[in-house]
Amino acid sequence: TVDIIASVSNEALQIKAAIQKSYPDIDLKDVRFIEDFFEEAYSDDIADHSSLRNMFHSNKGYDGLAMPTKKTEAGGYLPIFDHRYLNEDLPGGILVQKGIAELAGVPTPVMNKVILWCQDQCVPPKEYLVDGKLQGKDIATTKTPQRYGFKDLKTFIEGNRYA
Repeated sequence: TVDIIASVSNEALQIKAAIQKSYPDIDLKDVRFIEDFFEEAYSDDIADHSSLRNMFHSNKGYDGLAMPTKKTEAGGYLPIFDHRYLNEDLPGGILVQKGIAELAGVPTPVMNKVILWCQDQCVPPKEYLVDGKLQGKDIATTKTPQRYGFKDLKTFIEGNRYA
């Protein structure tokens, strides 16, 4: 899982680079590798800084946070997918990053895999990503630029007065 998180973080940095190539004056200093973010945001709460995996596992800020589960008849546990992690964080988080990546022409193979898995786990299942593009029937429930009709980076950046 931490490898996927790091890969998504690297894709976000590629989006940042593409935006700054066209708009070098936009301040995107807060877009940084997740490990750097953790060091700044949680430094005092992390017991083990030796790797990203250990930073997650030893972060006191995450104590008590877990995916909700339900016990099965066999005595195991299954995730409860009808939860804010998928219902809120997906349409307002990684989908927004994916949307900006599309406008900037940045490929996001790892984000795509995460989105495809997540949209299938939603209750009820959602359709955001189709054929690698944010063009599914549920885009209107997201905060992506595509929901608001943006089709290119220039219109998105300048229309929102980011530059």
